[in-house]
Amino acid sequence: MGTARRAHASAAPAVGGKLYVFHGKDDASERLISTAEVYDPASDSWAQVTGLTSARSDFVAAAL
Repeated sequence: MGTARRAHASAAPAVGGKLYVFHGKDDASERLISTAEVYDPASDSWAQVTGLTSARSDFVAAAL
């Protein structure tokens, strides 16, 4: 993962098999993070997701 974070939410949809990690707090500065990252186990790589509008922490995510 490109950004160390805590108090984030994550979800792994059944389709595509990727792991999504949303928002959270910067582990060192406590700053809220307004980005998400997706892990692709097939390529063993992380990518940043863009288009999120606000920073959040301490919440829940679910894959539908």
